[in-house]
Amino acid sequence: MSNNLFNKKLIIFDFDGTLVDFIINYVSLRSEVIEYLKSAFEFPIDFFSIQDRVLTTLNKAHTFILKKESSYNLKSISNDVDKIMRKWEWEAARKNKIDSNVKETLKILKNKGFKLAIFTLEPKEIIEFYLKKAKIEYLIDIIASRDIVKELKPNPEHINYILEKLKVKANQAIIIGDHVIDMECGKNIGALCIGKKSKLHTKEELLASGADFIISKISELNSLMKL
Repeated sequence: MSNNLFNKKLIIFDFDGTLVDFIINYVSLRSEVIEYLKSAFEFPIDFFSIQDRVLTTLNKAHTFILKKESSYNLKSISNDVDKIMRKWEWEAARKNKIDSNVKETLKILKNKGFKLAIFTLEPKEIIEFYLKKAKIEYLIDIIASRDIVKELKPNPEHINYILEKLKVKANQAIIIGDHVIDMECGKNIGALCIGKKSKLHTKEELLASGADFIISKISELNSLMKL
């Protein structure tokens, strides 16, 4: 194991795009959310962008609404948007699965004594469904999902929640993800970061956002960490 990877105790994985190819029609999902928000409140023309993540769109809507009506009940809007998201997430979860190479790598890491965790913008029930379907739920020590923490990526609350529960220091953790915000999360708390190349971000983008190492697939951890 290289010096930078030595003495690590915990590996925290992003889920969507890292441990599984979570195939969702994001354009349709975002369109449905935007149409719902427009029906719930009057926004300026072209206020929303189909390029924004759903949670970014929701936060943008919340900020605008509160400026107009400070007493507006935002919880009902948040709940309705969450229902829309879960509908699409469940549709994808029933179609997809965790690859066998990923499962084997997780087993090797666990056998080597690493604590394993997942931090994700997906709800906990979706992650648990995947893990149970793959029969590897026993490998994961903890899940920090969007319905467990208040602040989402790139805020490091996900990671801090995991570190506190597992009693591990930030410099003893490795963060693995396919998105630049995963790297930013890790760097915000001083953890070592491994970027996984995907259709979302190139090697150069991941390195620029703070990745210490780059892999193309999870099974490459075996050679990178000399397992």
